[in-house]
Amino acid sequence: MENLKQAALVLRALNHQTRWQMVMLLRENGSMNVTEIRIKLKIDDQAVVSNHLAALRTAGIVTSDREGKYMYYRVDSCRLEQIKKSSIELSGYGTTANMVV
Repeated sequence: MENLKQAALVLRALNHQTRWQMVMLLRENGSMNVTEIRIKLKIDDQAVVSNHLAALRTAGIVTSDREGKYMYYRVDSCRLEQIKKSSIELSGYGTTANMVV
């Protein structure tokens, strides 16, 4: 049952356009702080960005490190690959060739 709850948490985290954009942005840019993400995605409210990042962090999709007074976020590539493989198995897609992650 715990695995099912974790899977639902991950799918819920990724099933949001803004969070998906954050994941792609972090994959492209490596490590970024909240302000950098907010500016790139043109989001007015910094709290909105922080809340989305918290959901991604709780799901294990992004990690964070404090550098001075800033918190930097990055995608956990191993975890994202694991999610991708699990999604393929669930969907019966059969191959990763056509999936964009």
